[in-house]
Amino acid sequence: MVVAPSGLVGILRETKRKLVRGREALLRGDFGAVTAITGETDALAEQLADVTPGPLGRNAELTGLLTEIRRLGRGNAIIAGEMLRHFRAGLATLQRLERHPSYGPSGGERAAASRRSLGKA
Repeated sequence: MVVAPSGLVGILRETKRKLVRGREALLRGDFGAVTAITGETDALAEQLADVTPGPLGRNAELTGLLTEIRRLGRGNAIIAGEMLRHFRAGLATLQRLERHPSYGPSGGERAAASRRSLGKA
């Protein structure tokens, strides 16, 4: 599909807005918003996948938007990766500190927990 440069600029501007909103949601820790924005961004990416934009090198606005989108996408990926690493490390720490008992076929505990439950303060 061929899109006029003005139509492509509109799609790219909307993509940039979604990436900025996604970054803000990531930094707030609003994972519901991140999920919604990711779905919206995926829909825009689908639109872009079918586009044959023509010679981009002559259009400074398109080149600038593409560069900014690339930067925002990489930045968001770094933020999400670091958050995932942090959450995994926290989960590993909790699992190390709070051993969960295993249960036998009758439903009874095989080994009592050696420490107090995190929920019992």
